[in-house]
Amino acid sequence: MIDLLPAEFKRQIGRKGSFYGSMVWVGLFGLGVLIWAIVSSTSTGDVAVESGTGLITFAVILAAIVVGATAGSYDVAEGTMRYLVLTGRPRWQLVIVRVLALPVTVTLIALPAIGLTLLASSIAGGVAPSGTEVFDLFYSPLMSGLLYGILSLAIGMFLKSNGVAIAVAVVLNFAGLLIAGLIYEFVSRDLANGFFPIVASVVIEREATTGADETLSLGTSIVILIVWLVALVGASLGRVQRAEY
Repeated sequence: MIDLLPAEFKRQIGRKGSFYGSMVWVGLFGLGVLIWAIVSSTSTGDVAVESGTGLITFAVILAAIVVGATAGSYDVAEGTMRYLVLTGRPRWQLVIVRVLALPVTVTLIALPAIGLTLLASSIAGGVAPSGTEVFDLFYSPLMSGLLYGILSLAIGMFLKSNGVAIAVAVVLNFAGLLIAGLIYEFVSRDLANGFFPIVASVVIEREATTGADETLSLGTSIVILIVWLVALVGASLGRVQRAEY
Protein backbone atom coordinates (compact mmCIF):
# COMPACT_ATOMS: atom_id res chain seq x y z
CA MET A 1 0.00 0.00 0.00
CA ILE A 2 2.94 2.34 0.64
CA ASP A 3 3.61 2.52 -3.08
CA LEU A 4 0.12 3.98 -3.57
CA LEU A 5 0.80 6.97 -1.31
CA PRO A 6 2.80 9.11 -3.78
CA ALA A 7 0.15 8.61 -6.46
CA GLU A 8 -2.70 9.48 -4.10
CA PHE A 9 -0.84 12.53 -2.80
CA LYS A 10 -0.30 13.73 -6.38
CA ARG A 11 -4.00 13.17 -7.06
CA GLN A 12 -5.02 15.31 -4.09
CA ILE A 13 -2.72 18.22 -4.85
CA GLY A 14 -3.34 17.77 -8.58
CA ARG A 15 -6.94 18.89 -8.20
CA LYS A 16 -5.87 22.48 -8.65
CA GLY A 17 -9.25 24.01 -7.93
CA SER A 18 -9.62 22.49 -4.47
CA PHE A 19 -5.93 22.39 -3.51
CA TYR A 20 -4.60 25.74 -4.73
CA GLY A 21 -7.92 27.43 -4.08
CA SER A 22 -7.76 26.21 -0.49
CA MET A 23 -4.14 27.31 -0.14
CA VAL A 24 -5.00 30.82 -1.36
CA TRP A 25 -8.07 30.96 0.90
CA VAL A 26 -6.06 30.05 3.99
CA GLY A 27 -3.13 32.22 2.92
CA LEU A 28 -5.35 35.30 2.81
CA PHE A 29 -5.80 35.08 6.57
CA GLY A 30 -2.06 34.87 7.13
CA LEU A 31 -1.60 37.80 4.76
CA GLY A 32 -4.19 39.76 6.73
CA VAL A 33 -2.24 39.23 9.94
CA LEU A 34 0.96 40.31 8.19
CA ILE A 35 -0.63 43.51 6.86
CA TRP A 36 -2.01 44.27 10.33
CA ALA A 37 1.44 43.79 11.87
CA ILE A 38 2.96 46.21 9.34
CA VAL A 39 0.40 49.01 9.51
CA SER A 40 -0.67 48.87 13.15
CA SER A 41 1.34 50.78 15.73
CA THR A 42 -0.02 48.60 18.55
CA SER A 43 0.77 45.20 17.06
CA THR A 44 2.95 42.80 19.06
CA GLY A 45 4.42 39.45 18.22
CA ASP A 46 2.36 37.47 20.71
CA VAL A 47 -0.93 38.99 19.58
CA ALA A 48 -0.02 38.34 15.94
CA VAL A 49 0.53 34.66 16.64
CA GLU A 50 -2.55 34.36 18.83
CA SER A 51 -4.77 36.08 16.26
CA GLY A 52 -3.22 34.13 13.40
CA THR A 53 -3.83 30.83 15.17
CA GLY A 54 -7.56 31.46 15.48
CA LEU A 55 -8.00 32.82 11.98
CA ILE A 56 -5.94 30.13 10.26
CA THR A 57 -7.67 27.37 12.23
CA PHE A 58 -11.05 28.65 11.05
CA ALA A 59 -9.84 28.82 7.44
CA VAL A 60 -8.10 25.44 7.48
CA ILE A 61 -11.20 23.65 8.78
CA LEU A 62 -13.24 24.86 5.81
CA ALA A 63 -10.43 24.10 3.36
CA ALA A 64 -9.91 20.60 4.79
CA ILE A 65 -13.63 19.90 4.55
CA VAL A 66 -13.60 20.72 0.84
CA VAL A 67 -10.37 18.84 0.11
CA GLY A 68 -11.43 15.83 2.18
CA ALA A 69 -14.88 15.60 0.61
CA THR A 70 -13.38 15.87 -2.86
CA ALA A 71 -10.78 13.19 -2.12
CA GLY A 72 -13.48 10.88 -0.83
CA SER A 73 -16.02 11.20 -3.63
CA TYR A 74 -14.09 12.39 -6.69
CA ASP A 75 -13.50 8.99 -8.30
CA VAL A 76 -17.11 7.96 -7.94
CA ALA A 77 -18.38 11.27 -9.31
CA GLU A 78 -15.99 11.11 -12.27
CA GLY A 79 -16.62 7.42 -12.94
CA THR A 80 -12.98 6.41 -12.48
CA MET A 81 -13.42 4.23 -9.38
CA ARG A 82 -14.22 1.18 -11.52
CA TYR A 83 -10.80 1.45 -13.16
CA LEU A 84 -9.05 1.66 -9.80
CA VAL A 85 -10.93 -1.44 -8.65
CA LEU A 86 -10.01 -3.27 -11.86
CA THR A 87 -6.30 -2.81 -11.11
CA GLY A 88 -6.67 -5.62 -8.59
CA ARG A 89 -5.78 -3.53 -5.57
CA PRO A 90 -7.80 -4.44 -2.47
CA ARG A 91 -10.53 -1.89 -1.96
CA TRP A 92 -9.50 -1.25 1.64
CA GLN A 93 -6.15 0.02 0.37
CA LEU A 94 -7.90 2.51 -1.93
CA VAL A 95 -9.69 3.87 1.15
CA ILE A 96 -6.86 3.91 3.68
CA VAL A 97 -4.36 5.50 1.29
CA ARG A 98 -6.62 8.55 0.97
CA VAL A 99 -6.75 8.94 4.73
CA LEU A 100 -2.96 8.66 4.98
CA ALA A 101 -2.31 11.21 2.22
CA LEU A 102 -4.76 13.78 3.57
CA PRO A 103 -2.58 15.05 6.49
CA VAL A 104 0.21 15.92 4.06
CA THR A 105 -2.21 17.77 1.79
CA VAL A 106 -3.70 19.72 4.71
CA THR A 107 -0.23 20.60 6.00
CA LEU A 108 0.83 22.00 2.62
CA ILE A 109 -2.35 24.08 2.48
CA ALA A 110 -1.73 25.58 5.92
CA LEU A 111 2.05 26.16 5.87
CA PRO A 112 2.12 29.36 3.76
CA ALA A 113 -0.34 31.08 6.09
CA ILE A 114 1.57 29.88 9.15
CA GLY A 115 4.79 31.22 7.63
CA LEU A 116 3.18 34.60 6.99
CA THR A 117 1.98 34.72 10.60
CA LEU A 118 5.47 33.98 11.92
CA LEU A 119 6.81 36.73 9.67
CA ALA A 120 4.14 39.07 11.02
CA SER A 121 5.17 38.20 14.57
CA SER A 122 8.81 39.05 13.89
CA ILE A 123 7.87 42.35 12.21
CA ALA A 124 5.47 43.36 14.98
CA GLY A 125 8.12 43.10 17.67
CA GLY A 126 7.10 43.99 21.20
CA VAL A 127 6.17 41.03 23.37
CA ALA A 128 7.39 37.86 21.67
CA PRO A 129 5.12 34.81 21.47
CA SER A 130 5.79 32.03 23.94
CA GLY A 131 6.82 28.56 22.87
CA THR A 132 3.31 27.32 23.65
CA GLU A 133 1.76 30.00 21.43
CA VAL A 134 4.06 29.08 18.54
CA PHE A 135 3.24 25.41 19.07
CA ASP A 136 -0.48 26.21 18.97
CA LEU A 137 0.03 28.08 15.69
CA PHE A 138 1.04 24.77 14.12
CA TYR A 139 -1.00 22.37 16.23
CA SER A 140 -4.47 23.94 16.15
CA PRO A 141 -4.82 24.44 12.37
CA LEU A 142 -3.24 21.10 11.47
CA MET A 143 -5.16 19.06 14.03
CA SER A 144 -8.42 20.80 13.13
CA GLY A 145 -7.81 20.25 9.43
CA LEU A 146 -6.94 16.60 9.98
CA LEU A 147 -10.04 15.84 12.05
CA TYR A 148 -12.58 17.64 9.88
CA GLY A 149 -10.80 16.54 6.71
CA ILE A 150 -11.14 12.86 7.67
CA LEU A 151 -14.75 13.49 8.69
CA SER A 152 -15.68 14.93 5.30
CA LEU A 153 -13.57 12.36 3.41
CA ALA A 154 -15.38 9.50 5.14
CA ILE A 155 -18.80 11.06 4.53
CA GLY A 156 -17.87 11.71 0.90
CA MET A 157 -16.90 8.07 0.36
CA PHE A 158 -19.94 6.77 2.22
CA LEU A 159 -22.51 8.96 0.48
CA LYS A 160 -20.59 9.22 -2.82
CA SER A 161 -21.21 12.97 -2.89
CA ASN A 162 -18.79 15.77 -2.08
CA GLY A 163 -21.62 18.29 -1.87
CA VAL A 164 -23.43 16.39 0.86
CA ALA A 165 -20.15 15.69 2.68
CA ILE A 166 -19.24 19.38 2.67
CA ALA A 167 -22.70 20.36 3.90
CA VAL A 168 -22.72 17.84 6.76
CA ALA A 169 -19.17 18.67 7.90
CA VAL A 170 -19.80 22.42 7.76
CA VAL A 171 -23.00 22.05 9.78
CA LEU A 172 -21.20 19.93 12.39
CA ASN A 173 -18.46 22.56 12.62
CA PHE A 174 -20.60 25.68 12.88
CA ALA A 175 -23.73 24.26 14.51
CA GLY A 176 -22.05 21.47 16.45
CA LEU A 177 -22.20 23.28 19.79
CA LEU A 178 -25.87 24.13 19.27
CA ILE A 179 -26.73 20.53 18.35
CA ALA A 180 -24.72 19.27 21.32
CA GLY A 181 -26.58 21.72 23.56
CA LEU A 182 -29.91 20.32 22.41
CA ILE A 183 -28.71 16.77 23.00
CA TYR A 184 -27.40 17.82 26.41
CA GLU A 185 -30.72 19.42 27.37
CA PHE A 186 -33.22 16.92 26.00
CA VAL A 187 -31.43 13.59 25.54
CA SER A 188 -28.28 12.89 27.54
CA ARG A 189 -25.41 14.85 29.00
CA ASP A 190 -22.92 12.04 28.35
CA LEU A 191 -24.10 11.62 24.76
CA ALA A 192 -23.71 15.35 24.16
CA ASN A 193 -20.18 15.36 25.57
CA GLY A 194 -19.27 12.49 23.25
CA PHE A 195 -20.58 14.27 20.14
CA PHE A 196 -17.90 14.65 17.46
CA PRO A 197 -17.58 18.48 17.50
CA ILE A 198 -17.33 18.50 21.31
CA VAL A 199 -14.58 15.90 21.68
CA ALA A 200 -12.82 17.40 18.65
CA SER A 201 -12.81 20.85 20.29
CA VAL A 202 -11.36 19.41 23.51
CA VAL A 203 -8.55 17.71 21.58
CA ILE A 204 -7.88 20.81 19.46
CA GLU A 205 -7.78 23.10 22.50
CA ARG A 206 -6.02 20.41 24.61
CA GLU A 207 -8.20 21.08 27.62
CA ALA A 208 -11.70 20.36 28.85
CA THR A 209 -14.14 23.03 29.95
CA THR A 210 -15.29 23.17 33.55
CA GLY A 211 -18.32 24.55 35.34
CA ALA A 212 -21.89 24.33 34.11
CA ASP A 213 -20.75 23.32 30.61
CA GLU A 214 -18.19 20.76 31.80
CA THR A 215 -16.92 18.41 29.08
CA LEU A 216 -15.05 15.12 29.20
CA SER A 217 -11.37 15.04 30.12
CA LEU A 218 -8.72 15.35 27.44
CA GLY A 219 -7.75 11.68 27.69
CA THR A 220 -11.33 10.46 27.46
CA SER A 221 -12.03 12.83 24.57
CA ILE A 222 -9.03 11.47 22.66
CA VAL A 223 -10.28 7.91 23.07
CA ILE A 224 -13.82 8.80 21.97
CA LEU A 225 -12.50 10.81 19.04
CA ILE A 226 -10.43 7.84 17.88
CA VAL A 227 -13.57 5.69 18.08
CA TRP A 228 -15.43 8.28 15.98
CA LEU A 229 -12.73 8.32 13.31
CA VAL A 230 -12.41 4.53 13.18
CA ALA A 231 -16.19 4.21 12.91
CA LEU A 232 -16.42 6.83 10.15
CA VAL A 233 -13.60 5.34 8.09
CA GLY A 234 -14.90 1.83 8.78
CA ALA A 235 -18.38 2.75 7.54
CA SER A 236 -16.97 4.26 4.35
CA LEU A 237 -14.74 1.22 3.86
CA GLY A 238 -17.75 -1.06 4.19
CA ARG A 239 -19.60 1.00 1.61
CA VAL A 240 -16.71 0.81 -0.84
CA GLN A 241 -16.37 -2.96 -0.32
CA ARG A 242 -20.04 -3.54 -1.15
CA ALA A 243 -20.40 -1.03 -3.96
CA GLU A 244 -20.60 -1.96 -7.62
CA TYR A 245 -18.81 0.46 -9.95
